[in-house]
Amino acid sequence: MADLDLDDTLLHFDFNGGVNQLVKDHAGDVELKAMPSVAAAGPGYCAEAGKCYEQGDILFESSFHYLSRTDAGHAKGVSVRALMKDPKYGGLRSLREYQIDARAAINAQRQSGRAPNEGEAVVARDDAGRPFTTGGDK
Repeated sequence: MADLDLDDTLLHFDFNGGVNQLVKDHAGDVELKAMPSVAAAGPGYCAEAGKCYEQGDILFESSFHYLSRTDAGHAKGVSVRALMKDPKYGGLRSLREYQIDARAAINAQRQSGRAPNEGEAVVARDDAGRPFTTGGDK
């Protein structure tokens, strides 16, 4: 039997630069987990029986942060998700939130009838409602 910590969170690399400061500020209570590269994993890395290192899994093939609390953090009642909401870390957003916003931006771009390079596309909004954009022509 294994414990599953539902406070563990995936974050996309985009717009989540504050994650390193969060980990530094809460060293010992939270940690970033990473999958090894295929070369480092070698034979024996299996996320699921029959799907070993040749195929990888979502963490193995992604550009995601896997933010988790340590046993010490769990004992202290530290919540990764609560820490992510602290404005000190720049409004960290879960992978789920990122994907929902990215899909909305893609759909809005399609509905506009404009090519992506014809202007800015709002990818997401921070807690104050300010848009993160792709840049585009100004």
